[in-house]
Amino acid sequence: MDSWLAAAEGDPSGLWFSCFAADLLFPKSFVWGGGTLGDAWPTASDDEEYRRVRTTEVETLLIGGTLDFSTPPGNATEELVPFLPNGRQVVLAELGHTTDFWASQPEAGNRLITTFLDSGEVDHSLYRPAQVDFKPSLTHPTLARITVGTMVGLALLTVLSLLWMTWRVRKRGAFRRARPV
Repeated sequence: MDSWLAAAEGDPSGLWFSCFAADLLFPKSFVWGGGTLGDAWPTASDDEEYRRVRTTEVETLLIGGTLDFSTPPGNATEELVPFLPNGRQVVLAELGHTTDFWASQPEAGNRLITTFLDSGEVDHSLYRPAQVDFKPSLTHPTLARITVGTMVGLALLTVLSLLWMTWRVRKRGAFRRARPV
């Protein structure tokens, strides 16, 4: 997010860093038109029967957060809830994905799950919307500056080393220890 905000203000370095890091860390995971990671997972001949959602009568609690961008609650509402006649869904305000649920308000999470398992009821009364701060401690534009600065620094160090070696060879005639006088 910080990369996009910085780019909107005229600093595209964070977007450059994201592309640079993705190419460096995951060189074969992204290609134009789609990724290739899905092709890496082995499949079996009976996988097709598991590629569709089947209706189940099992009591199920789906928990989501309004800030969950990995698995947005709307996906569960549209794609899972219709197949769960005994399913319940709760969407918690200002919470993200798994870590937020378990770490943010553990007593509220324990009550939510325990009450559902004990009675089938959804009790999210202990939850309070969290204060959300989207300002990262280290932004992609900052990482880009550090990366470029390091690359420029290493290049400068290399050039200075070559100049020093040239000066030393010219002064002494070769790479050898100086003879004591």
